[in-house]
Amino acid sequence: MVVRSARRFRLAGLATILAVLVSPAPGHSTCDPRTDPDRSDIANARAAVAAACDCAAPTTHHAYVGCAAQQAQTALNNKGCVGFVEKCAAHSTCGRPGRVTCCLTRSTGTSCRIKRDGAHCTARQGTVGSCSSCCDACPTPGSGPSCTTTTTLPPTCPAGQECALVRGPSGEGCVCTPSPACGPSGGQSCGGNCPQGANACHFDTDNGLCLCETGYLCGLTGAGCSSSASCCSGLCGSTARCACLAPGTSCSGDIQCCGVCSTTPGSPATAVCCFQTGSACTASTDCCSGICDASGHCGCLSPGAACPDGAGAACCSGSCQVGQCTCLGRGASCNGNTDCCSGVCDASGHCGCLLAGATCSPDGNSFACCSGACRVGQCTCSDVNFSCRTNAECCSGACNPSRGACCSPSGAACGDPSQCCSLDCAPSHTCS
Repeated sequence: MVVRSARRFRLAGLATILAVLVSPAPGHSTCDPRTDPDRSDIANARAAVAAACDCAAPTTHHAYVGCAAQQAQTALNNKGCVGFVEKCAAHSTCGRPGRVTCCLTRSTGTSCRIKRDGAHCTARQGTVGSCSSCCDACPTPGSGPSCTTTTTLPPTCPAGQECALVRGPSGEGCVCTPSPACGPSGGQSCGGNCPQGANACHFDTDNGLCLCETGYLCGLTGAGCSSSASCCSGLCGSTARCACLAPGTSCSGDIQCCGVCSTTPGSPATAVCCFQTGSACTASTDCCSGICDASGHCGCLSPGAACPDGAGAACCSGSCQVGQCTCLGRGASCNGNTDCCSGVCDASGHCGCLLAGATCSPDGNSFACCSGACRVGQCTCSDVNFSCRTNAECCSGACNPSRGACCSPSGAACGDPSQCCSLDCAPSHTCS
């Protein structure tokens, strides 16, 4: 069995996805999501996906994308728009517990990426989105069928309380907190109280403000606590801060654990806390994979290795289906072609991807294709503002190397400067 760390497949986001032209599949009409009837047709299909495909319920991302593809085929009048709906599902956090949409603003514009968690987003100076799909998330607070309602500001706080800025899964807002509330204490130092169940007051490099983090009905690790009952883990430490559950302890969710909550080869029937690939370990029972290597770090199970249901955290791919670890996406380390969803392990030992027109199976496979979408048995091309490495991957035939995203060349129709390779959308709505 081969053990190694997986490189995460990264998806570039969309700036203004509704202005993107989607190339038609053979035999299908052209789809223009900017105007009706296609715009309304796509909105109705995405509403059907939201109603029929529970973002939180699927055990895998594959299952969610497959459900979305089926709903799109049924709901759309113009089947040429299926790829647009499918890509919104592929570029989402659905079936990926803990993942977040992350809005990254640079001089070249705003893009959306899927990050492992909120900490990995803010570490890149990104803002965690309140939407599950990159089609809706950016710029924050986002708008669309995959979005939740953002937190609203309350009226003035009662005597003895002040407003503390709190960030949670649904957005940011003011929460009345006993004085003194979380705030600046000089330079980039922060101090003061956070609401019960929130993490400690800290400086946020994304917006330059002092804030607390919460959004749960129980206290996360590090949150202030008065009793164990107020903590997600059920552990209130000696410093009056919520502690996390150690590896091997039974759990019901990631927020309870020092690592993640998952079934493992050693505990196939009951979820326990465990550490993921690359985390420091002292024993094999510390690791979701059951492998603590000679360097004292958790390994992972190779594609095709046996894994218990729900044990995606044990696999190098992050996904376990039908009792086996699934294949690896683009950029992941590989030892042979059979490791990769694309069937391509390049000379550098990393998984490649399939260009538009290549055969892919089954429909809905978002990992084999460079575009992240397989439709009618063929990989589609990547639309404007989707990630790319070469011109051949893009429907427009142009990949902006500085942004790593497809763009529209000079003379192409545009609705926003971020769509153009030149970043200039002239008044005539054409790229300069």
